[in-house]
Amino acid sequence: MYRNKVDYLILNLYTHLDANSEIEHLKFKFEHIPEDVFKEIIKHLKNNTIIIEIDISHNDLNDNCIIDFCEYLKINKNLKILNLEKNNFGDIGLKSLTEILLENNQIKELDISWNNYTDSGINSLIDFMLKSTSIEKIFLSKERLSEDSIKKIKEAFNQNKNIKKIMMGMAEMQR
Repeated sequence: MYRNKVDYLILNLYTHLDANSEIEHLKFKFEHIPEDVFKEIIKHLKNNTIIIEIDISHNDLNDNCIIDFCEYLKINKNLKILNLEKNNFGDIGLKSLTEILLENNQIKELDISWNNYTDSGINSLIDFMLKSTSIEKIFLSKERLSEDSIKKIKEAFNQNKNIKKIMMGMAEMQR
């Protein structure tokens, strides 16, 4: 019937997402969700545009997964909290994400810590920070960032008074 327990759980997730378009909080933490399974989850998510919180941390999602996920973010204008901590996306995924979040302009809390972005990708986050009128909290990693990028993040924080808190590893900026 099912190849394994994970197949059964994924099928139940699809069924639940299809049947219940009133889900507001979606939290699932799997390890290493295959890209094809994640694409299927996104297809089923498109029936749920009132979700206000999504936690898909610890899933090993790469740039392609984040780009595909951005298609969902185009239609969900209600999302307020997005946790993408400890995945595997880099500069390309971060750029796609920040561009769509500027269009969406509803996100209040974003966790992109412990991913593979570098100074190159962080420029798109800085642009997002300067232009967003909704973002209040950002969690990111500074391990792969230069002092220059960290300085620019601090400057963007000081310019955008809507941002209340930024966590960069153990360093915190707060109003």
